[in-house]
Amino acid sequence: MENDVLRIENVTKTIKGKSIIKGIDFKIKAGEIFGFLGPNGAGKSTTLRMIVGLSKPTTGRIIICGYSISNNYMAAMQHVGCIIENPDLYDYISGYKNLEMLASMSKNVGHYDLMATVVNVGMENRIHDKVSTYSLGMKQRLGLAQALMHHPDLLVLDEPMNGLDPQGIYMFRMLIKRLAEQEQIAVLVSSHLISEVQLLCDRVAIINDGLIIKDTPINELIPSSEISWEVAELEKGQAFLASRFNISALIVDGRLRAVIDLKGLASINAALIAAGFELKTVSSPQQSLESLFLGLTGHQKIM
Repeated sequence: MENDVLRIENVTKTIKGKSIIKGIDFKIKAGEIFGFLGPNGAGKSTTLRMIVGLSKPTTGRIIICGYSISNNYMAAMQHVGCIIENPDLYDYISGYKNLEMLASMSKNVGHYDLMATVVNVGMENRIHDKVSTYSLGMKQRLGLAQALMHHPDLLVLDEPMNGLDPQGIYMFRMLIKRLAEQEQIAVLVSSHLISEVQLLCDRVAIINDGLIIKDTPINELIPSSEISWEVAELEKGQAFLASRFNISALIVDGRLRAVIDLKGLASINAALIAAGFELKTVSSPQQSLESLFLGLTGHQKIM
């Protein structure tokens, strides 16, 4: 429990007499990337709004780093950074000025914190350019810098990959993974891109009709043990898996495929990335998170 950055305890939300959230529980540990999925109208956005303090729960407790947002709101929010869809940015000034304006509102964020965050998100070469010249991916990175400047323990991302091209999605995914692993930030991600949630997250919860109907580690959600990797250098990747993990991978349709123990998947993926392989996608051909999601929610669309 002491390692839990976020705890949701029997939280409900009633709006105009209608029960939106019907008693949900989940927790996120330091360094964990937690995916939050649900069809349109399931209560996903309402839950996120309560976590970041934009709405109050009707009953139950939301605890961030030991602080209840009901009893110690300001103390709890000091530990939270968030991006809700596209970040609010001023296009006519530089990225640096955007960050400087936000930093001036906090007595705990100085120039060193600002620049360290800029480097952390890989913006140091463009930070003094006007935001109007940035790509959508760069704007997302700047928004991430805004959320990280005060060194939060919990990062809440609502549709962070909206509108990004495949390269932008890949780069953003790798950045979030690095932040979680190296900075031990707990990350809560809500996205309609289910395949990306499967690639990014350690654990996922699915909410439907105000109730969490599944809360499980990704490698337990997907029962198949056949894994497919999309990497740039297939032969080198094949040799790496054989020498490092004694895995006999086949090259099929431009991908590496092998049957493995899913408990070791995360470490294999991390080793591939650490060895310099551009890991574009990882999937299970027999069952995906998307097919599981559709089965659990009655084939409702995710929004």
